[in-house]
Amino acid sequence: MLILIAFGALAVAGIVATFARLTSDDFHPVATDRTRLP
Repeated sequence: MLILIAFGALAVAGIVATFARLTSDDFHPVATDRTRLP
């Protein structure tokens, strides 16, 4: 059960991160691309 909860939390965190990245790209596309890329 703990493994399922951990994977669920990671999935939610990933979805939130993608939405935050999409919304931030609308305002500062170049800045986010430069900072997010390794």
